[in-house]
Amino acid sequence: MKIIKTEYDKIKPYITKDGSIIRELMHPNIYKNVKQSLAEGSVQHGHL
Repeated sequence: MKIIKTEYDKIKPYITKDGSIIRELMHPNIYKNVKQSLAEGSVQHGHL
């Protein structure tokens, strides 16, 4: 089994309309986890 590591610094974030920063840490097409994806979302203080 081949281990695939996600390098956080190499993940290009994108900014949503509300200013949240999203990084997709695991994508089904890359990690072969067909029914799931893992992402991180950050919201600046005061934007909830």
